[in-house]
Amino acid sequence: MAAVVIFPETDQAEWLNKIIQQLWPFVGDFMADIFKKEVEPEVKKAVTDSFSFSKIDMGTKPLRVEGVKVYNIRRGQIYMDLDLRYDGNADIDVDLLVSNVAGIQHIKLLGTLRVILKPLLGAAPIVAGVSAFFITNPVLEFDLTNLANIMDTKAFHAVILRQLSDLMVFPKRIEYTIGEGLKFSKLRCPRPQGVLAIHVKEAKDLMDADLVGDSDPYVKVKVGDQTFQTVTLEDTEDGKWDQKFDALVDLAEEHLVVRVFDQDTFGSDDSLGKATVEISRVIEAGKVDEWLPLEGGEQGSINLALQWFYLANDPSMLQNERECRRCLLMVCVDSAKGLLKPDQKPEDVSPVVSLSFMDQEFTSTEAAAAPEPSWQQDFRFLITCAEKQMLSLKVKDSKNKTVYGTVEIDIKELIGAPDMVLDQTYPLVTQLKGITPELSMKMVLRVLTPDTDPRWLADSFQ
Repeated sequence: MAAVVIFPETDQAEWLNKIIQQLWPFVGDFMADIFKKEVEPEVKKAVTDSFSFSKIDMGTKPLRVEGVKVYNIRRGQIYMDLDLRYDGNADIDVDLLVSNVAGIQHIKLLGTLRVILKPLLGAAPIVAGVSAFFITNPVLEFDLTNLANIMDTKAFHAVILRQLSDLMVFPKRIEYTIGEGLKFSKLRCPRPQGVLAIHVKEAKDLMDADLVGDSDPYVKVKVGDQTFQTVTLEDTEDGKWDQKFDALVDLAEEHLVVRVFDQDTFGSDDSLGKATVEISRVIEAGKVDEWLPLEGGEQGSINLALQWFYLANDPSMLQNERECRRCLLMVCVDSAKGLLKPDQKPEDVSPVVSLSFMDQEFTSTEAAAAPEPSWQQDFRFLITCAEKQMLSLKVKDSKNKTVYGTVEIDIKELIGAPDMVLDQTYPLVTQLKGITPELSMKMVLRVLTPDTDPRWLADSFQ
């Protein structure tokens, strides 16, 4: 890692580094908890069952904030990007069959952490909640001492990086509530900045990757954690797909990456090249339609048409019954109560929530054992003709398929609600005796539009 890295367009934050210096001795407990609960079980599964952390000391050299950039994006929220660097003297010991057989030292990290303070309050504590995530995978380096002859060090590196990504690399994030009584839905249900309509039209002069005949090309398009794939065309160097996809865009800093592959019957598919588009450029232009040269291949280009759609909180756009507008439905599932019979304990149930909307269906993770199980998950549906649709939810047991209760919600209720937001608890219809199940969740509806309006840009979903 370079000794000096300059972060442009940021303010220095020595005052913040002085605070971190004072807090650093207490960070060790927080990091030890993450290593033991999140990292250690994954290393056991991926490398060896005998693995465990026996000592976690984050040392005396704290993480530094090299620069801070503050954004005015949405009403009632503060967005900050912190350019972080850690090059400290942490000392971590690892047990493998015997005590303190190996260790982790010389940890280095470099990345940009986005911190969102929301909602802002008119009284103490002013900020009610904090969300934080790395915008992209940070650079992470460390040395493994005495491990080369004991375990697969590459696998260990991969596990550590994967756990960091799963924990707080966008779209994953960590959230903390500060204000008393703050609902999870105030922190979650993050609003995308918009929707990117993608039209994969055609390609020309593609590289011939087959020994006999032309290539059998297909296209993969990636935006954030979303991946779309076209059909495969046979034996052609000028493919025409004419396929359309919609991608939710949470960060304008994201890129669209399009890759063209040659499908092989035997062995892995060959890459014919890739192209990258800055989404911020599409937002500024509104729409683009252009040929992009394929990099990494000997030749070829691909034709993409891209259009940006904002998200409007205007129910009047849905009043024309002759026009079926496209909308985004966001459902933030919080928690349930009343699932237990009098003779049951929390560990006797393994509840999940399934959501279905037309041909789209999602299922939550299994909630941890608790009297009032909590999922704190958000789901997003791109829909048409919202005023004619129903959302169905079912709380069931993941192990024995017991259905605790169901509820159907007419989207017309959401359209008629203030700001097209419903944040409430719904009683569930159940066939089981002895329980009165309820499900708490938040729903938000927004209309896709190519037009911009300051009200939509300031929409903070509070």
